[in-house]
Amino acid sequence: MGAKALELRRICTIAGAVLALLPAPSIAQSAPGGTAAETPPATTLPPVEVIATSPLPGLGIDRDKVPSNAQSLPAPDITTQGPTSFTTQLNQRIGSVNIEENQGNPFQPDVLYRGFEGSPVLGTPIGIAVYQNGVRLNEPFGDNINWDLIPNFAINSSSIIPTNPVYGLNALGGAFVIDMKNGFNFHGFQSDFAGGSFGQNQSTLQYGQGRQRRRLYRRQPL
Repeated sequence: MGAKALELRRICTIAGAVLALLPAPSIAQSAPGGTAAETPPATTLPPVEVIATSPLPGLGIDRDKVPSNAQSLPAPDITTQGPTSFTTQLNQRIGSVNIEENQGNPFQPDVLYRGFEGSPVLGTPIGIAVYQNGVRLNEPFGDNINWDLIPNFAINSSSIIPTNPVYGLNALGGAFVIDMKNGFNFHGFQSDFAGGSFGQNQSTLQYGQGRQRRRLYRRQPL
């Protein structure tokens, strides 16, 4: 009888443990007096408006109200400033910008703005952020800038904004914000051709039009 009692007690212990692990039905709590508790009202959050991926020119803020020496430039002129028109325009029009060709390549210069540098050379401490239509052009690894990848002939305008944390990392020196051409700000047809020594040549075509709400812009280097 002792062995049977121990076996029975063991079975009862295991059954009790299994029942304790089973989910139990929940019972709604009632407020004092037998009435059901009231559900608290839902909290309505204010809407969040996303304007763009980064601050862009044309948001309706007067330049005189910006507490910094922000400067704007028109579209670069390839006929007078050459194929490297964007960086050449910065060097000629902005007094705080200097250009250095450490690699001997005018298409890949080192741009210095108030002592802060934007360079294509990996490992250079970068202090300039560059945005093209709201897209950051600094490389993910090293934050270096490949100036030759910017289509100079498709630039509509550019803004040079000094130190501003709104533009994210590596904007300690400033930010170059580039606004590209589209069907709203460019209409018609334009072609350019340039030639140089050793059989080098470059040609581009661009076309833009607008009809009611539809806009079209296409550019093609040849």
